[in-house]
Amino acid sequence: MKIKQSFITNSSSSSFIVAWDKKIEKRDINYINERVMFIEKAQQVLKDSIDQSPFFIESQKDMKKVLEKLMDYYDDTDYKCLEDEKPAIKDLLRKSIGKWIYVYSYCDENSEFFAEMEHGDTFKNLPYVRVSHH
Repeated sequence: MKIKQSFITNSSSSSFIVAWDKKIEKRDINYINERVMFIEKAQQVLKDSIDQSPFFIESQKDMKKVLEKLMDYYDDTDYKCLEDEKPAIKDLLRKSIGKWIYVYSYCDENSEFFAEMEHGDTFKNLPYVRVSHH
């Protein structure tokens, strides 16, 4: 009989579709820190914001285009997770005319810090939808 000697992990990852009032720029740490609690989290969100091209929703006509781009963002394994959240995403987009949409992904297996980014209400002061990839 074989006995497993290593740890069994139950890691998870989530992505967050977040609506911001403005396009994030390198100098916006104070703007982010006013909305994301703790400077370390705000710094990570700033870094992750600068590394992507956000979607701007100018009018309701843009919602369908942004939704299609979001669907393209996810691979086939995550598509089911995204489908489950599609009504909430549509609602977020409908309420986000004039806002910038960013997507952040965090996994709790990387470190305690990233577990906190994923599970610690990082975006609770902003309009967002969490897509769980469990």
